[in-house]
Amino acid sequence: MLKGVNRKIIEINNTNSKYFEKAILFVSDDFTGESDENLQKQAQIAVDFFAGKFFYKKKKSAKFKIVLVSVFSAIIAGVVTLICFL
Repeated sequence: MLKGVNRKIIEINNTNSKYFEKAILFVSDDFTGESDENLQKQAQIAVDFFAGKFFYKKKKSAKFKIVLVSVFSAIIAGVVTLICFL
């Protein structure tokens, strides 16, 4: 709760999230002199970052890891074979 404090606030209506309609951000005192356009841009970047990081985090595919290990194993086996026969 804020009482008697004059703060610059940015309200983001497009959160790109199906869970949240709005985000309200309080501008740091160090950046209250920034242009509104720059603050809005930074606010949208922050909202996109947090929405992506915490709510839409995709898990890496286990198949990708298996393929990657298989390819490196084949390369190592080929190098060892070449070394043994030369």
